[in-house]
Amino acid sequence: MFLKRRSFFEKYEKILYLPIEIYSRELHAKLYLAHQACQRGWVVVIGPEYDVNKLAKYLPSGVYFGNGFHKKATKISKILKKSGHFVILQDEEGLVRWEPKLYKEYRINPEVCDFVDYFLCWGNEDKEIIKSAFKKSIKAREIGNLRFDLLSPNLRELFLENLNEIKKNNGDFILINGNFGSTNHALGEDYYLNEIKLRGWLDNPSKNEYQHKRVKFQRKIFEKMINLSITIAKSGQKVVVRPHPSENIEVWKKATENYSKYIKVIRSGSIVPWLMAAKLIIHNGCNTAIEGLILDRTIISYRPYKDSEVETYLPNAISICLESEEKIINYLNNFDKYNSKIERNKTLNILENYLKINKLQEDASSRILNIIENVSQKKRTNKIKLIKENIQLEIALFKSLIGRIIYKKNFSYLKKKCPELNIKQVNKILDFFSVNKKDHFKVETLNITKHSVIISSKFN
Repeated sequence: MFLKRRSFFEKYEKILYLPIEIYSRELHAKLYLAHQACQRGWVVVIGPEYDVNKLAKYLPSGVYFGNGFHKKATKISKILKKSGHFVILQDEEGLVRWEPKLYKEYRINPEVCDFVDYFLCWGNEDKEIIKSAFKKSIKAREIGNLRFDLLSPNLRELFLENLNEIKKNNGDFILINGNFGSTNHALGEDYYLNEIKLRGWLDNPSKNEYQHKRVKFQRKIFEKMINLSITIAKSGQKVVVRPHPSENIEVWKKATENYSKYIKVIRSGSIVPWLMAAKLIIHNGCNTAIEGLILDRTIISYRPYKDSEVETYLPNAISICLESEEKIINYLNNFDKYNSKIERNKTLNILENYLKINKLQEDASSRILNIIENVSQKKRTNKIKLIKENIQLEIALFKSLIGRIIYKKNFSYLKKKCPELNIKQVNKILDFFSVNKKDHFKVETLNITKHSVIISSKFN
């Protein structure tokens, strides 16, 4: 597609850009949105955030669906809005978050509202917090989240093959989900602290003290969680550890290497089939607790230390909170007795205050598409200008390639979070949606770059 990338879109009226920050978290859900969008006449550009953000800057204007309301999101939104894009944002960290005052201070840049057409919210509580962060009126809509679309009974079948393979290879196991990127970052704690410094999170003594307190608290929990995995292994029960995508997986492996017969440290594919396969899920402040609850799993929050100022409320509120290894081992040994007493309806009622629940024929994907349905941003370009813009795009992609070579370490980390899309896997997932939805609506795919894919109902 060299020198023809931009020209390719001239025949399409509606273009949707879907950047992916974390592959295992977002891929399946955003492909589901892409499949649904194609049925409504959209052509979709989907791929890693570091690639799609660059493409969207130089490709024809359309709808850009980005992640977060922070400074980085503000910067890209400003650029894309200037280029004529319709911008919608949702914070993937907006459900499991700090208390409102801190969330607004650290996760919402007041300037972002100048460049966003719609703020997409997890639920009513999230919506009210976001609205209160700005001095002027904004358009905010409760949509839930795309990831929860895939947890509906019919769409869970997407993970059936993986589920059966996981059960076959691992048998009965306890799943421990890591959430320790601040203290066990893939590029080191110093890198993490430098990153939050660039975000303005250490700008004054108060912020500096709070962030270091939070990192210190996470370090203590992290060390305890490693010890817990070993204690469970010593009791003769299998453990699968799934570190967060931002974590250094090798630290987990080294710490548990003497117990590798009972402990596996794995980070591949979607978390959903692992949640479905696990006997029980253990976490501390992790979003997977909510996904596990919807999947009807038993969820334990291991809380050897407590500090409401730096902890996230919701994952603990919908979990069985235990503060010692002894209590967890006792629970595991008497699992059938304890599990029968779980008040599932009570926890679901708590969740409904924070997450807009999907209904029949209405999920997050359909809500998003209803918002953008009549948006058509693209304008025809004359031939000479089109040639010039094609060249500008190729130059930009070449510069990006050089930058990835120069900053190899940083790019390596980004690729671990979201590698290039495998078009065969993309097609397999899209084929599932076609059959599962019983509409047999076929889409076509094409690589626009090495990393990203175009999806459409039909390529002319």
